[in-house]
Amino acid sequence: QYLLNMQWAEQLFLLGEMSGGLAHEIKNPLAGVKALLEVLSTDAAIPAEDQTLLKKSIEQIKKIEALLKSLLNFARPPKPQFMSVDVNGVLEAAINLAQRLPMFLSADGKGVKIVKFLDPRIWAIMADPLQLQQVFMNLIVNAAEAMPQGGMVTVRTSYDVASCALQVAVSDTGEGVDPGKVDKIFQPFYTTKSKGTGLGLAITKRIIEQHGGTIRAANNPDLGVTFLVTLPVKQTEALTRL
Repeated sequence: QYLLNMQWAEQLFLLGEMSGGLAHEIKNPLAGVKALLEVLSTDAAIPAEDQTLLKKSIEQIKKIEALLKSLLNFARPPKPQFMSVDVNGVLEAAINLAQRLPMFLSADGKGVKIVKFLDPRIWAIMADPLQLQQVFMNLIVNAAEAMPQGGMVTVRTSYDVASCALQVAVSDTGEGVDPGKVDKIFQPFYTTKSKGTGLGLAITKRIIEQHGGTIRAANNPDLGVTFLVTLPVKQTEALTRL
């Protein structure tokens, strides 16, 4: 297991260095191309049909820019700004943001509902609130995308005495993951989505590991998948609260 972890860390480092350099080299000239196309698209002398093509080209460039941003976040993640954080509060904020997305606002009854069971007894930990919110948003949206016909996302928090850690579980009621592929879903560029980049869960895993925590996924006994995030609590803090 130790050797596998070392190999994983080395692969991430090499991939990060390569991705970061490539994304940086592409980013600036791509921004220049987009700026020129935006200028051309506002030229009244260009036929309407050509202006439409230009606008479609700009939209495609924006998608490439979003991918490059993900690459840079993966390759050179910002250093966490640790402070005392209420995990339940961060989850509430992530849920409130997620519920504004179209997939959660469907009027035809096929939307995604979020059910939360947040243990009020858990306490604050040292973490970066913005990075944790990014993690929870990724997991909630990922769960919703696994249920295109609608379903339920369940979010739970708890404290595990044995490991002296907080646990956050995000479950869906989708079709689950092929058991042979569960271990691959955190690998960079691996995705089961037709429009996915394969970086969302890789970045999520990296952020959690920067916080000294772990994340794993497993199929539920009935429907869907559960992602379990474990975040350490300093033992001195735990003892003062027990």
